[in-house]
Amino acid sequence: MSENKTYEGMFLVDSGKDFQAASEPINTVLERSETEVLSLRPWEERRLAYPIRGQKRGLYVLAYFKADPERIGQLERDCQLNEDILRVLILRRDRITDEEIHTETPTTGTRSKPPTGPRDAHEKDAPADTETTEAKTTVEAETIAEAETTAEAAASDAQADNQEPADRSQAGAERDSESSQDTGA
Repeated sequence: MSENKTYEGMFLVDSGKDFQAASEPINTVLERSETEVLSLRPWEERRLAYPIRGQKRGLYVLAYFKADPERIGQLERDCQLNEDILRVLILRRDRITDEEIHTETPTTGTRSKPPTGPRDAHEKDAPADTETTEAKTTVEAETIAEAETTAEAAASDAQADNQEPADRSQAGAERDSESSQDTGA
């Protein structure tokens, strides 16, 4: 056997159960593969983009564990065969700290984000970075202008397309009246 490596697993399970019941098949599969579970917690419950095995909602469960690399194939196969686990993604995480392993999830609390406001008391009165604000405003204005120009062009194309058949029918009516005058004269 080779040395155990650290892995991150994202499991998708039925959201109709509480976390304890939903995580039971995950624990079973991990125990069967002789892993050392470092962390197992709910990530988030979401509506799925498309039904998976008849489920429209799912609970994502994030797990960190140590396992023998030779057993990962067996672990993934067990997950695919388990009817309670809808999907699984397992990644090797060599350089992960305990802090990252125990970081809050969207379900368990607020994730740590970099500060966006002033860092010191004297920075509270400091003016905002006007160059960045102006650049964002300029980009937003250009994007809106491009969208309006595209919409106007599409509208004029549609209007031109709608007028062409009417012009053709008028031209056809004029030809018909000319030909009827020719035959009638």
